[in-house]
Amino acid sequence: MRFTILDYLFTTVIVLIMAAAAGGLVFALRPLVDGLPLEYRGIVTLLLFVLFFFFILGVVYPRILRLISPFKEDAVFSSDDRSLYCFVWKQTVFTYEWTGTILSYVIPVILRGLFYRMLGARVGKGVLVAGKIVEPQMVTIGDYSILGDTSLLMAHAMSQDEVILKRIELGRYVTVGAHAIIMPGVRIGDRSIVAVGSVVSTDTVIPPGEVWAGMPAARIRDVKARELPGLS
Repeated sequence: MRFTILDYLFTTVIVLIMAAAAGGLVFALRPLVDGLPLEYRGIVTLLLFVLFFFFILGVVYPRILRLISPFKEDAVFSSDDRSLYCFVWKQTVFTYEWTGTILSYVIPVILRGLFYRMLGARVGKGVLVAGKIVEPQMVTIGDYSILGDTSLLMAHAMSQDEVILKRIELGRYVTVGAHAIIMPGVRIGDRSIVAVGSVVSTDTVIPPGEVWAGMPAARIRDVKARELPGLS
């Protein structure tokens, strides 16, 4: 992916604006902070600034970007594309690198589903996320699915001079094993399992109730009733 001087300048301005906005919110809450014991004011002020900064940059700004140029379900563009869509995508990736990549290491697993939902992912109830989701706005995860430790859902891929951006959809009760990688355009049916360390290639469709494994992943058998809670 090629970045221009405009990309760097615009990103710098955005960071400064977000920092100023976060500072303004902290300043507005100063009367409340001043009511705390003196030894706590500094750390509370810093925590509020960091919280507001990441919220504005990671939640508010991407939503504004999507209003300007909504994500397409299936997009392919060259690395030197100068369109508004490509520019917005690069800005969205930048906001994720500053929020999702950093915070996903400190947010407890039990809260990561809510965290990625705030970043734009469609996350069902009872979902357990122990891995990482890139481009959350392009990911749908059904109820009671599990993403294993350090698994990766990545809705974009780069091939030579092209960027491929496609939605990833996981059904209900899907299990993605630890260290597994799900590529753009993948659709996984209800109650299916992707084995530990597998790589599911771009545009792969996994039917319901199957176990897939390997690099690239391929079907090895059907899911057994004892392997998945709720399977009848």
